Amino acid sequence: MKKVLILTHGNLADGVKNNAELIWGTCNEVACINAFLEDVSPQDELEAYFGSLDPTDEVVVFTDYLAGSVTKMAAPYIAQRAVHIVAGFNMPMVLEVLSTLDDPEDITAEFFRKLVEVGKDSICYVNDVFKVGNVSEATLKKYIENQG
Repeated sequence: MKKVLILTHGNLADGVKNNAELIWGTCNEVACINAFLEDVSPQDELEAYFGSLDPTDEVVVFTDYLAGSVTKMAAPYIAQRAVHIVAGFNMPMVLEVLSTLDDPEDITAEFFRKLVEVGKDSICYVNDVFKVGNVSEATLKKYIENQG
């Protein structure tokens, strides 16, 4: 079975899951570890999380920073089981992974390489998109209204 772990510093993990559930609906296969908020070691939380899984589960781990401590804590699990770690993620990437959870096929390395491109493509400087100063207030208002 496919599982998702959002592993971040602070409350970001819970916020990402909450956002995903607003868009996707209930995400029972998504777990969160909000590191360094309590007196609980994130390493202990990781061990408990992976210990609770079936050995055949495939896990996608989203972390906030490539060089961050939580990414470093999760990295050893790559050698122990089917774990894919995506550092520096954004919401479009999370939603793309959620769309694969019911697919019985394993997620491939090529999928994750494309996922990184999805993430990069979803980041932009919106002022450049609209060439602010060159676009009318009515055009911006229409765009904003159509996003809801």
